[in-house]
Amino acid sequence: MSVGLICEFNPFHNGHKYIIEKIHELVGQPVICVMSGSFVQRAEPACVDKFKRTKAALLCGADAVIELPVKFATAAAKNFALGGVEVLKNIGGVEYLSFGVEIDEPELLFKIAEIKSSPAISAEIKNSLQQGISYPTALSRAISAVVGEKFARCLDEPNNVLAVEYIEALSGSGIKPLPIRRVGCGHNDLRLAGGFASATAIRQKLYEGKIDSLKDFVPEVMLTEITSLPDMSLFDSLRMFALRKMSVSEISSLPDVENGLEYVIADAVKKCVSIDDAIAYCKSKRYTYARLKRIFLYAMLGINKQIMCDINNIKTRILGIKKEFRSFLGDLNSNIIARNPEKGSEYFDDESVKLDAFSQDVYSLLCGQKADRYFCSPLIVV
Repeated sequence: MSVGLICEFNPFHNGHKYIIEKIHELVGQPVICVMSGSFVQRAEPACVDKFKRTKAALLCGADAVIELPVKFATAAAKNFALGGVEVLKNIGGVEYLSFGVEIDEPELLFKIAEIKSSPAISAEIKNSLQQGISYPTALSRAISAVVGEKFARCLDEPNNVLAVEYIEALSGSGIKPLPIRRVGCGHNDLRLAGGFASATAIRQKLYEGKIDSLKDFVPEVMLTEITSLPDMSLFDSLRMFALRKMSVSEISSLPDVENGLEYVIADAVKKCVSIDDAIAYCKSKRYTYARLKRIFLYAMLGINKQIMCDINNIKTRILGIKKEFRSFLGDLNSNIIARNPEKGSEYFDDESVKLDAFSQDVYSLLCGQKADRYFCSPLIVV
């Protein structure tokens, strides 16, 4: 049996190392990480490529790292959690799913997960959405109205929101939740103090070129792997290019586009030069900055509503594994593992695999690297 950990490690830092160590301490089982690959939930390229993050995670306590398909890795909390849990269910042998929380009373999160889909909550959410309020705000208001402000305040922290989605996604799976209290700074805290810093603060220092300031917050095995960062200017241009070449009907096929938003986006990318201006043009109470960023990324990667809704027959790949854990490979459900194929392999016809391979090629372009790294990069063994 093993423990699953759905993660981004963007980049891998001391807080991640702490959670893996805590899992080993609490249950003494191998830790299987289902990790975002080339692009992450912030609708951006990962600041360090997935192979380097995999190596760091394995050297810091993880036993195996499996890639979370990009359509889930770039999705909102519900689909991010659903996709990660689906991968863990399919590989088999997972007893727990562990996740970080920002609260000393995780039972509050279990209660929210229990009632989130109830008729009372759904009615409150529907009423708020009809007023043009975004879904996250609508959910928080509904929770407050039905069970009280104490519960609603839990949803102010992104890690708690994700924890609720994990708990809900686990229903009926046979996998048990294992929440662990996060330590150190909050999710978006920009301070560097006490040995634990948020990934947001760490990324900021990386893009400022201040890597030396991170030695107390990021394991050395990760810092030594950070040699270059994705070209964010090129990333912005690729997103604008993708949307400018799309018709209104093609934009309407993107996930999260509804209620005529496609016309606003089409107008924005014609009138605006920068990606930030285009997103600001589209932003409203209903459409948050985060949601719009995801839509703009979907356009670049070719993720549509049909692809996003298909959670059957998921295929992914193992990125890395510990030497002593290699026997685990034989226990995996081989139907979901895409291995390095020969020409003409069925994997090239799988939409999920093709999408992941394409996203890796785009990421390689942003990093000034050659393409075809999805299958050509060998399994990392430490």
